[in-house]
Amino acid sequence: MSNKGRIIWIDIMRGILMISIVMGHIYTTGLLRKYLYSFHVPAFFFLSGYCFHYSRNFKLFLSKKIKTVVIPYFSFSLFSILLFAVGSKIVNSLSKILECNPLKNIIIMLYGNSKPEVMRYNLPLWFLPCLFITSVIAFLVETVIQKKGNKYRIVFILGFAIIGAFVALHENISLPWHFETSCSMLVWYLLGIMLSEQERSREKLLCIKPLCWILLLIAGIALCMLNTRTVGVRNDHYGILPIYYLSAICSILGIRGLSYSIKNNTILETIGKCSVTILGVHKFPILFFQEILPISKNILKNSATIESLLMGIIVCSVSITFSLLVHRIIVKRVPWVLGRF
Repeated sequence: MSNKGRIIWIDIMRGILMISIVMGHIYTTGLLRKYLYSFHVPAFFFLSGYCFHYSRNFKLFLSKKIKTVVIPYFSFSLFSILLFAVGSKIVNSLSKILECNPLKNIIIMLYGNSKPEVMRYNLPLWFLPCLFITSVIAFLVETVIQKKGNKYRIVFILGFAIIGAFVALHENISLPWHFETSCSMLVWYLLGIMLSEQERSREKLLCIKPLCWILLLIAGIALCMLNTRTVGVRNDHYGILPIYYLSAICSILGIRGLSYSIKNNTILETIGKCSVTILGVHKFPILFFQEILPISKNILKNSATIESLLMGIIVCSVSITFSLLVHRIIVKRVPWVLGRF
């Protein structure tokens, strides 16, 4: 099931996850936010691992990651920093909401760590440097596994899970480019690689029956609600680790089964293909609705109401539509922003 070399269900799953990211960023509290945060970031790392294909050419791999991850990170960061530096001169209230000092923000951008709340010019961009570091470490790990055997992948997964647990107990650790967070995310990245290899060898996908993914989604929701806190990967907040892992894996596999069952959906596929641009742009319209427009600002404060849910859907739709329009402009005018030359 592919389209011009792309696997359709993967684009659909990326689309679902990107909608989950945007919806999660609209609210600051609530059960919906708690559920979305329980799986959406781990799922992206899982999917990145699933799409990973090992080759001995590390230089080529690194070059590709710089083009598709690092260049977009710096491009969207510099644009955001410039936008708020200029905007704060026009709208004074922006300086009260965000850190608009360009020099300070450039230093934060270069360091690449958003803890605790320093990457205020565009907080979702923390994901890109973390993804880059995670991908590079995963390549090095897979180099060892190719020599030693696949059984060592489990050893690495357990090792990174232990390191992640240590980091979760020491939340103030803040290393360049979210190196500390990448240790936890390597668990999901390597699990994605492992599942991909198993399915390629068997030549079939696992857990694609509707009953399977429905039960997995229900289990993911139920387990998420048992956790003691809302998961926050960026700050290495996981709550009860066994529940976090079980909840996330159930939701990830459930959404994966749902994505495969959908077969075709142009909207979700388009969102999935434009996920990097949406990641880099969606916070701007959300910020407008959260902080500047009085009506939506008041409604979104209470996430437990029907009005808040409907407003959230509207804000999500506007944010993604705006991001897709920006994506078209980027592809036509400055494709290098997305690593396209």
